[in-house]
Amino acid sequence: MNARRVLVVGGVIGLGLAMAVPALAKGAYQVTITGGGQEVSFDGKWEPDTNTALSNFAASVKLYDGLWTESEWVAEPSGDLGPQITAVWLFIGPADDIPIVQHLYPFAVGGPVGHIPGGQVFIDDPVEETWFPLADELVEAFGAVGFDLTAIDANGEGPVTGTSWSPVWVLGLLAAIGGGAQVARSGIMRRHLQRAA
Repeated sequence: MNARRVLVVGGVIGLGLAMAVPALAKGAYQVTITGGGQEVSFDGKWEPDTNTALSNFAASVKLYDGLWTESEWVAEPSGDLGPQITAVWLFIGPADDIPIVQHLYPFAVGGPVGHIPGGQVFIDDPVEETWFPLADELVEAFGAVGFDLTAIDANGEGPVTGTSWSPVWVLGLLAAIGGGAQVARSGIMRRHLQRAA
């Protein structure tokens, strides 16, 4: 193979690699979701619209619209946002993984909304701060990946662990205490009667 052919082949390979890196970096391959005392992490195919759990969840929370589709962007909401869920997405980069942080507010006044903070860097491009509306079916979307939105209260806390002081539990406890007191009272009276006899 002569020198000219080597240069041509090398140029084609280099161009292919240069095109492959952005292509691979277009979709996330992993996400970690945290909030309300829960954490769920899973991998998936990085291409959008591939009907994997990762691809479907990314579509539900408008990850790619939040990053690149300006027509979906809205002004920062002024109402109460409610509890915050954080999704950290990992993309394949030229050298290292690229993390992108996305904040999700499923219970925001005015409807669910997503937020991608500015200042993050994707490949060589800084990410703009964006806000964007989310679909209303988020409970189902989160539930499909094992994250229970319904367990998060208005303060962003998760389900109470250990003893649960529900009304039913308290009533049961009081009934048990009352029953025990009645048994003790009966025993004391029986002893008094036996002594009197």
